Amino acid sequence: MKRKKSGETFLPHTFSHAKENIDNETLDSYLYIVDSKANYLTDLIEELFDYTKLTSPDLQLQRNEVDMKRLLQQVIGEYEPILTREGIDVQTNFACEWNAFIDVEKMVRVFQNLLENVKKYSKKPSVLEVNQEIYEGYIVISFRNSINISEKIEVEKLFDRFYRGDESRTDANGSGLGLAIAKQIIQLHQGEIRVDLQHNKLTFFIKLPLTQESLKNHL
Repeated sequence: MKRKKSGETFLPHTFSHAKENIDNETLDSYLYIVDSKANYLTDLIEELFDYTKLTSPDLQLQRNEVDMKRLLQQVIGEYEPILTREGIDVQTNFACEWNAFIDVEKMVRVFQNLLENVKKYSKKPSVLEVNQEIYEGYIVISFRNSINISEKIEVEKLFDRFYRGDESRTDANGSGLGLAIAKQIIQLHQGEIRVDLQHNKLTFFIKLPLTQESLKNHL
């Protein structure tokens, strides 16, 4: 048996022969898959790290009094061109200026995660409806979009970590942590988030307490 020389890389003959016969297009395809998987794992690790931080008892929110209407308009305005390219129109109906005491960076993360969910799983073309209203001292924000009726969704599990539903919802760019992170952030704000599915309409409701000053100004 021929011995391998020092410093010489050993490649089985069959593998070496196969490599020589891979065309550039196939090789590029393999490299793209490897790169996509590497990016997915990086994103997953980052999402897991973020979720772990959010569940830490030592976490402190950086809260400020914020006009929720303006914040929503800003986030939706940034996402609207992306959704439009996907065939999703946006309709908004906001109440007048009401303030909540929130960590802006984390609340923006909630809205972005919900909009990403809309982008991935909406029926296309369709309409995303975003509403804001006031109910018993709380601001209630809803995101309603149409989904494919064939989707098999267990609504009660949507906020579970890593839940994606059936195979049609599996996405290489999704970690399955987005909604779990959104729920944790809302709970840290003493708020609630829930979801409702009626026919092919999926609606997320966010309920946040208003500031006392905001309530006084609107009495």
